[in-house]
Amino acid sequence: QVFAIGAKAAPLMEAHLGFVTTLDARLGRAAVEYINIYYLLGTVAVVVGTLAACAGAVWTLGSFWRGFQERRDEELVRKAMSLNQAISLDDADSDEIMI
Repeated sequence: QVFAIGAKAAPLMEAHLGFVTTLDARLGRAAVEYINIYYLLGTVAVVVGTLAACAGAVWTLGSFWRGFQERRDEELVRKAMSLNQAISLDDADSDEIMI
């Protein structure tokens, strides 16, 4: 019985140390260890959820910024084209006057 494994070894070890843990105390200890696993999993879930929310926020801000840049670029192209058209019309008018 000295080489007993698992549940049989624990009472012998505790009796050797001079005290005996009751079954209720051992079940309570096991329940605390069991619930600690859920606390750990819950903490991991909160961390993963927070990181996902941060990634979503960064992606959303990036998409808004890209949309703003595209609208600004389109406006600049539109202004450049209208300016180019105005310059070409001025050149055409000056050619007609010179003829």
